[in-house]
Amino acid sequence: MMLDRLELARRVYLEHHSWLRVAQYEIIFAVIFIATVFGTKLLGLLQTRKSLSRLPIELHIFLISGMAVSAILGFFFQQYTGGSNTFNFLVSIFIIGSAYTALACSYWISRIHRNVKIFLIVAIVILTVPRVLQSALVNIQNIQMKKGFIVDNYELSGLRYLKEKTKTDSLVLVDYKVFKTDAESPYISFLADRQMFLSGLVDELTAHGIDFSGRKAVVDTILTSHNSKEIRENLVKNKINYIYLSSLDSKLATEAANFTKKVFENQRVRILKNNKQ
Repeated sequence: MMLDRLELARRVYLEHHSWLRVAQYEIIFAVIFIATVFGTKLLGLLQTRKSLSRLPIELHIFLISGMAVSAILGFFFQQYTGGSNTFNFLVSIFIIGSAYTALACSYWISRIHRNVKIFLIVAIVILTVPRVLQSALVNIQNIQMKKGFIVDNYELSGLRYLKEKTKTDSLVLVDYKVFKTDAESPYISFLADRQMFLSGLVDELTAHGIDFSGRKAVVDTILTSHNSKEIRENLVKNKINYIYLSSLDSKLATEAANFTKKVFENQRVRILKNNKQ
């Protein structure tokens, strides 16, 4: 509500061309943004010559110049791949800024009275912990309520087969229309420790501006075509060794029966092997 009112006031002043008042509200928003995004890392600004002397000047030049470039990009520009945001521009400040925050805290805490030292340490922890606790509580509640993403035992068995019974250089095609979570995050590749022909296509590839339309067309052809010769040609041409399917969908298994072999199946997963010969 407070931010809504601030933005409403800013727009009113903007429409009346009260530029000083507009600038005032823009500064307020900037301060709120910096305070909420960087949080306790802002303590890294409380430096002295002695605290900074703990690192060589060459390292300071390297680190600070990198943060300055990231700050300019993050504060004044936006990335457009994967949605309009500034996270990837500012993430280096989060990482490097932690070192400067540690320098500042170590220096100041070592120079103050013990009682004040304890108070400051507790205050810093209190300011830092709520977000961590909130995230942990949400995760615990999701686990208790069985919400979120769960890999069941049937699928774990299929992934174990890929990891233990196939060659390490095997290329696997996943039916992303059935295993929809893999379309957003390549968990099958991670758990099976195998290369995927196409995985994480919705979020990861799109977010990084990667054109995967060619491979998606190949996957769609293999999974939906009624022409067994076309399916076989695409498998061979793209050197796909295994197809990871749902055991409830038998269409592809029927179309590809002449040149694939079922090597694994349970109530959830079916794995076909491409017999290229």
